[in-house]
Amino acid sequence: MSAMLLWLRQSGFSEERRLIEIGQLIDTLRTIPKIRAKVAHELNDSYPVPTTNALVVFFSARSRLPPAKVFKLWPPNWIVWFSPKDGSLLRLEEHLPEYYGLSGRRDGPFAEWAPPEEWKTAGVVDSKVADLIASMNTLYFEWFEGKRPGVEGAKMFRVRFLELEQPLIGCYRHVAPDFFKWVGL
Repeated sequence: MSAMLLWLRQSGFSEERRLIEIGQLIDTLRTIPKIRAKVAHELNDSYPVPTTNALVVFFSARSRLPPAKVFKLWPPNWIVWFSPKDGSLLRLEEHLPEYYGLSGRRDGPFAEWAPPEEWKTAGVVDSKVADLIASMNTLYFEWFEGKRPGVEGAKMFRVRFLELEQPLIGCYRHVAPDFFKWVGL
């Protein structure tokens, strides 16, 4: 299950149908030849991040050739905006790498990332992802309710988010600058 769908499901959205629609949209982005031809080989969704009135997820590519010692990262090509109230699709946008301040081609990697050796132990990555999603569950509600971020939740989010998404932090900051400033990233 994608991080976005897991977060939406854990966040208490009552309409299971919305989750199914979002899942179908993601599958569509991955399989329609016209879209597929414009993006790199493997399409993955990012973690959802909040903006003033939407949850945003962008799509990029990461090589996953086992055993991967180094992952190649492609620039995000698509951004999807969802309603934080019901998970409905608000809009879909296509962008070039320049939109995120990246140089290079849209169909070639812009960075490489190697996971630390200790992450190869069973369950380490799953634990880090679970910590991140738990902090998202609290922080995103605080964000949309106009509250200040909880100290511990914000700290956990910053640590885990940087561990898991460091090479793409500039892209995240571009699509949700106010949130990342609010949370201290």
